[in-house]
Amino acid sequence: MLPFFGILSTEDLNLLLGAIFCFMVLAYVMVMTRKLDWYKVT
Repeated sequence: MLPFFGILSTEDLNLLLGAIFCFMVLAYVMVMTRKLDWYKVT
């Protein structure tokens, strides 16, 4: 939670930093689940 507080506490570029943070989280999830066969999960 500390990095997220750091993003919110910066006065300049907080929208850009937030977008980059969200992109990095989404990219991490996509890389971690790329080998998962979603048809076999259900």
